[in-house]
Amino acid sequence: MQWSEKQQVLVIVYENNNIDLLSADGTVVNLPQVKDFTEEAITIRNLCVSGEWATISTTRGVIIINIPRAEVK
Repeated sequence: MQWSEKQQVLVIVYENNNIDLLSADGTVVNLPQVKDFTEEAITIRNLCVSGEWATISTTRGVIIINIPRAEVK
């Protein structure tokens, strides 16, 4: 997990590849796309948060999240 100072959001990546965006006000936005999309097991290697973007490297490639839009690319 990593904190986005600019967005005031904690990006949480779980072992099952589920992703939550936890806002400073306690609001949680769930992003199940990675967990639901992958039929094969992938391993999260690294999470990097910078500004409005979160980048997640995995054994199958890179996932980019637009934090304010809660979009997975």
